Amino acid sequence: MRRRSAWLSLLLVLALVMTACSPGESDSTTTTSGGDPGEVTTTAGGDGGPEPTDPPEEPSGKLVVAQGVDPRTFTPWTSVAAELSVTTLLFEKLIAFNLDTGEYDPILAESYEWVDDLTLHIALKDGVVFSNGEALDADAALFSLELLLDPEVGGIELSNRTANIVSVEKVDDMTVQINFANAIAKSLNLANLAQSTFMVPPAYYQEMGFEGFIESPIGSGPMVLTERVRDSFILLSTNDSYAGHSGPAPLLDEIEFRILPEPGARVAALEAGDAHIIVDLPFEEADRLQDVGDINVVSIPGLRIMEMQVDMRHGLSDASAIKEVRQALLYALDRQLIIDAVFLGQGKPVNQLAVEQYFGFVEDLPALDYDPDKVQDLLTQAGFPDGVNLPLTCPSGRYLKDREVCEVIVSELAKVNIDAQPFEAMEVGAYFGGVLAGEVGPLIYIGRLAPSINVVDMYNSSLCGSADSYKCDEQLDALHTAARTEPDPEAQKAAIAEMVRYDLDDPARIPLWVLNDVYAVSGDINGWEPRSDQVLEFWGVSASN
Repeated sequence: MRRRSAWLSLLLVLALVMTACSPGESDSTTTTSGGDPGEVTTTAGGDGGPEPTDPPEEPSGKLVVAQGVDPRTFTPWTSVAAELSVTTLLFEKLIAFNLDTGEYDPILAESYEWVDDLTLHIALKDGVVFSNGEALDADAALFSLELLLDPEVGGIELSNRTANIVSVEKVDDMTVQINFANAIAKSLNLANLAQSTFMVPPAYYQEMGFEGFIESPIGSGPMVLTERVRDSFILLSTNDSYAGHSGPAPLLDEIEFRILPEPGARVAALEAGDAHIIVDLPFEEADRLQDVGDINVVSIPGLRIMEMQVDMRHGLSDASAIKEVRQALLYALDRQLIIDAVFLGQGKPVNQLAVEQYFGFVEDLPALDYDPDKVQDLLTQAGFPDGVNLPLTCPSGRYLKDREVCEVIVSELAKVNIDAQPFEAMEVGAYFGGVLAGEVGPLIYIGRLAPSINVVDMYNSSLCGSADSYKCDEQLDALHTAARTEPDPEAQKAAIAEMVRYDLDDPARIPLWVLNDVYAVSGDINGWEPRSDQVLEFWGVSASN
């Protein structure tokens, strides 16, 4: 494939696997005030909120989503939730994770079958067409899978998910074969395929080329791209040829993603009736909006683990290479205090790079409690009895209140003789470019979410071969390989626990907290519920506007 230098530069600068896919089963939603943040309930505005209306039988009306992030591109091979919310309406996958059953369901696949531990056959459904009329067959599937594996296309962001795929081949006109390198847990292979096997029309792609295709994409999903103005809006309309394989089509004529970076502007748009769903509702607005009769405030426990990553690979600090310095960081912050002060209690501290919903979560680890005396002892053992300098870098606008929480982190670290100055909050693209180049830090504030909801994949960014890793530890790599390739679930849990304990003893990533995801929804929207991976879905959603 020809070089795509301009787009590759843009994508590579921003490419970190920080979002992903399907969480475990989620039954409902949780309020944004009162109660345990981990409890699952729902709260409507006013005295019980608006009554739901019957959905229309035919597509009708328009839904406007106000969000702060403008998608970089419409390539389906992306890792960012704000982009996947759009691209999953345009494209469909071969298989997908079922939130209700915990199984991997065929979507554009009629079925899939493991021939052996290294070979998967996928039979395609008959009659699937892309919105331009091209048919899905084995040749089209093979073309799409080869794009996924191309290091200049899907491999830019999804190489962690496809690393175990050796090759793909055609079995017959409606069947493809995927060949894997190692007999890792089949659930990991399926989870990665469920996040990445989007199908595209070969003739159209070849006509448009890479740059043209991702600006004017065509898939088989329920919507088609109508118009896009960068940093302003994205407008999608109904795809009349959609056959319903991924789920019931949105009962809407149009869905618009409106880009409003300022939270206050999103709230104002909702209250004015110019938006129907707003993403990243500020916690401080939740209580007020709950008293507005035609607005629902919805929150769910998130799955993204926020952390401080510490450089011990790029030489950004002599101190960060010392084990006791990094151990001191585990006990240097009062996590609950910061959650209460900055996020109004809407989250919970974590003591590992996972929460209970993740497969492999280690239940018997001690809490990482704030302990200034222990911090001082460890710093003294490291040769820094008077304190240490570890500058902090964070993004500005990527995560909820990222600049504000980083400022608090700097202040709190100073209380235990850890000087995080100079502190820098960077524009998102420059920040992730610096992370990939190993040029920011030695402390960075970052969030990660495993595509498989398996703790193994939370450690992809700790490995020697990962571009965004700030650590290279051959023993950790070996433990990761052992956990990844263990097919027996209980044995895999034991291998994961060994890896997690080893890493916490010699940490380069300091677990901080997981936050609730908060939305506000207009009362005339029916059937919409959030997902824990922050990807928005609209299956069967309708509007009474």
